[in-house]
Amino acid sequence: MESALKEKALGKQNNAIDLAKFICAVFVVAIHVPPFGSADGSTVVTYLNFFIQDYLARIAVPFFFITSGYFLFKKTDIKNFDIKPSKQYVLRLIKLYLIWSLIYFPVRLGSIFTDKKGILHGIISYFKDFVFSTSYSHLWYLNALIFATIVISFLLYKRVKPLYIIAGGGIFYFLGLFGQSWFGFLEPLRGTFVWDILKAVQSLITTTRDGLFDGLIFVGIGMLFAYYEIKISRKSALTGLAVSLILLFTESFGFQFLGFSRSHDTYLFLVPTAFFLFAVIRDIQLPDNRNYKKMRTLSSLIYFIHPWIKIILGALTYIIFKKQAIFLISFALTFAIAYFLSLAVMKLSEKPKSKWLKNLYS
Repeated sequence: MESALKEKALGKQNNAIDLAKFICAVFVVAIHVPPFGSADGSTVVTYLNFFIQDYLARIAVPFFFITSGYFLFKKTDIKNFDIKPSKQYVLRLIKLYLIWSLIYFPVRLGSIFTDKKGILHGIISYFKDFVFSTSYSHLWYLNALIFATIVISFLLYKRVKPLYIIAGGGIFYFLGLFGQSWFGFLEPLRGTFVWDILKAVQSLITTTRDGLFDGLIFVGIGMLFAYYEIKISRKSALTGLAVSLILLFTESFGFQFLGFSRSHDTYLFLVPTAFFLFAVIRDIQLPDNRNYKKMRTLSSLIYFIHPWIKIILGALTYIIFKKQAIFLISFALTFAIAYFLSLAVMKLSEKPKSKWLKNLYS
C-alpha cells in the first residue's frame, strides 16, 4: 500500500515535469526560429528575440538533461548500483540518434558535396561530427546525453561518490564556458602560444556543447535529486530561482553588450537556474490527466521534427518571395505544424501497421 501511494504521488509530480518539458520544447523551437521574426534593423525586435532565444529558452536543454538523469537514476540504488537500466537507456538513445541522424542526413549531403577540401574530406568531417559533436544541429542533445549517461553510470559502478561526479562535471562546465558565452575572456590571448594550443584543442573536441562540458553537470544534478531526494522549501526554491534568473539575465545581456559571447548555449548561472527550476517543478502536484503523458511524447517529437519544418518553410518562403526571410508568423507556423505532425505520428503509431513509428520517440 505504501509503495502504491508513493507511485501515485510520484505520478502527480511527473505531471508537472511533463508539462514543463512541453513548455521547454516550445522554447527550443523559439531558439531556432526567432519568435518575433527578423529584426531588419529594429533594435526592439533584436532585444525581444534575444530575451527569448538567448536568455529564457536556454533553460530548456539543461532541464531536459536534469529530468533524464532524475528518472534514469530513480530506477537504481546508490548503495547497490545496477548498471542494467543505464545500458538499456543508452541503447534506446543510440537507436533514436541513428534514426534521426538518418532522417536529417539529406540536409547534410549538401555540406559533404560542397566541402572546399573535397567530398572525401566532407565525408570524414561528417563522421567526425557524428561521433564527437552531432550529426545535425539539435541532435547534439542525444549525443551529449549518451556520453554523460555512460560516464556517470560507469563512475557510479566504480563506487565513485556522486558529489565527486558533480564536482568533476562542474569543473568541465566551467572550462566549457570559455568556448561559449565567456569567450571574450580569451581574446587577450589571441596571437600567443596559448591561443595556438586552445585552437588545437578546439579542432579536436569541435565544441564544448557536448556531453563532457555541458551534459555531465546537468545529468549529474538529476542524479543527485534521484539519490538524495533533496528537500527545499517552496519559498526557498522560488527565491533561489528568482535570484538565479536575475543573475542569468545580467550575465547573458551583459556579455552580449560587451561582445563577449561567441555562442549562447551555456552560462554560469544556468546551473543554479536549472537546479532551482527543477526543485520547484518536482514538488508541484497536478491532478492526473492523460494529456500530461501525451505532452511527454509530444515534447520529444516536436524537438526532433521542428528543424525539418523550418527548412521546408524557409524553402517555400524563398520560392514565393525570392529571398530568405523569417516573418512574425514563422515561429507560430513552425510550432503548429510540428505539433500537429507529432500528434499524427503518435496517433498512427497506435495502429498495428504503423507501430514502427514508435521508434521515432521511444
